[in-house]
Amino acid sequence: MKLANCVLGATVLLLLLPGTLLAQEFDLAEVTRLRDEGRKYFNQAGNVDLSRSERNKNLKKGYELLTKAFNMLDKWCDEHPDDAERFDDLIVEIHRMRYFIRKESPINLLDEDESNVRKGKPPDWPDKPPAEKAPVSPEPGGAASARPPPAPRKEPIEEHLEFAAKYEREHPYDRIHVRDLYLDILEHAEPGSAAYELAISKVSLVNAELKEAYRLLRGDELDSLKMAGSEERRIVHSLSKDLGSRQRDVRLRASEYLGLLGSGDGARHLVKLLAKEKDLEVRDMALDSLAKIGGSKACAELGNLGKSRKEAVQQEALAVLETIAGRSDSEGRYASESIGRYVTAKSDAVADQAVAILASMGSNGIHGLLVASGVRNHERRLAVIRALGATGDGRAAGGLGPYLIMGVKGKGRMYRDAAEAALISIGKDAVPHLARFLGNPRAKVYVNYVLRQITGRGFKTPAAAMAWYERQK
Repeated sequence: MKLANCVLGATVLLLLLPGTLLAQEFDLAEVTRLRDEGRKYFNQAGNVDLSRSERNKNLKKGYELLTKAFNMLDKWCDEHPDDAERFDDLIVEIHRMRYFIRKESPINLLDEDESNVRKGKPPDWPDKPPAEKAPVSPEPGGAASARPPPAPRKEPIEEHLEFAAKYEREHPYDRIHVRDLYLDILEHAEPGSAAYELAISKVSLVNAELKEAYRLLRGDELDSLKMAGSEERRIVHSLSKDLGSRQRDVRLRASEYLGLLGSGDGARHLVKLLAKEKDLEVRDMALDSLAKIGGSKACAELGNLGKSRKEAVQQEALAVLETIAGRSDSEGRYASESIGRYVTAKSDAVADQAVAILASMGSNGIHGLLVASGVRNHERRLAVIRALGATGDGRAAGGLGPYLIMGVKGKGRMYRDAAEAALISIGKDAVPHLARFLGNPRAKVYVNYVLRQITGRGFKTPAAAMAWYERQK
């Protein structure tokens, strides 16, 4: 009986003391389960073969699960700051996926008010700096005159820098919210000030992290999303006005800031600047910033310079695109397509430079070479055909197949010979992409010739060629 009473007493004591270790245990297994389940839906939402409605369902379900996990972790780390570093990687991973889901989701899908805009502004931060109030002088001899004057209040910018720094110290894992706090400081600080320099360096770091994380998770560029960059657009608009300043130093500074900000929306303004800027240092800064921004939007804007009449501008833009292309596969795809637009340039030197860059890019070069494959210039078209073969990628066969039966009048044999040589150099990986041309009566004889050179046998139908290829895997 005594033993039973002791056990009962201990149980009651544990129930009555919520501060005990039992009440303080953290269910890491549940958080991990929610993260894994949410990540599964997040990955499914990235499947472009699904319908838009199916992808939206996956986005919504993934967001619900990841938000539960995030809230559990966030609450625990708030109450136990010593554990924040322990769970840092986990909570950053979850928070990033939630952010990317918000960016990929149509407005109102997630049942959150303004789910795709930043909410980092401190509650007492006004939309505009408040007007200074004139001090009220106390009446002579009044009670107020006996009190010492209050300590002068810090400047609002300084206060909010301290607020942001404190939040960053206490929530090192909440990188996105930290970024948003500094974005709000950028909207109120004076460009060129120490506060502005600090804030934009913080924003730059987090935005670069987000871009890289999205490349790893989705294999694509974050700025390709419709809602991407919404947080920075007001700042981009403000800086774009400085690009038109008569003061050279202001233009230089704005060019640098747009690169640090990293928003694809800034690329349009920098490319526009290049079309008229004469100062070499400002031009170099604009080009450097475009390289920093990278992504789909910067590549698209640089691609527009393929129509420029200024050869020097085109060569500068190609150099930036080549830099961007070498940074990641996803950027390489977008840069390749833009470089392909330079193959039709008026300048032979520019066109040759574009083909040479694409030929050196391997598989990613295919995207630009296919864009350029219809160029009218005879020599350039032959150069594109040879470059497609040099990629060694079977997908190039899709662009080479038509040249077995088409070309400039009177030079069809020259194109066919070039296309056959390119296809044969690619080898068996060209088979599945070339097989579909067996269905074209005009092309069949030439396709079969190439297939025989590659495989050692001929095929009567596309299905037969595909069956052979499947057996070789």
